[in-house]
Amino acid sequence: MKAKGVAINFFTKHITLKPVKQIKFSFDPYKNGVRSIREMMCIVNSPKMIKTNQNVVTKVDIKSDRSSPQMKLDFSDGQTVIFKTENLSTMTIVQKFAKLCRERAEKVTIGESAIFASAKPGKLGKKK
Repeated sequence: MKAKGVAINFFTKHITLKPVKQIKFSFDPYKNGVRSIREMMCIVNSPKMIKTNQNVVTKVDIKSDRSSPQMKLDFSDGQTVIFKTENLSTMTIVQKFAKLCRERAEKVTIGESAIFASAKPGKLGKKK
């Protein structure tokens, strides 16, 4: 059990919420299989995680209709990913979440550096 917590901590250290615009958690607390989504809510709303992007919006939708738990991610590039977490472990969700965020953060970083590299140094702001 302790090794599982160490592994989750390892992956959460490498998650950046920079490419995430909104996270919506939706679950019925009376249904079985909601433990992983509740743990993800705690991980995402931790101070260290929020520090990586203070503009991320987290919403929680608690239902009483026996619906399956899900986590919906809206990224700043317009893409949406939905995790149906009923049969997933917290470790699996954290791994996939970290991978998605890392891929999109690298795209943003590469795109920003390409914009800055294309500007000619010393030519901006000079008048003839």
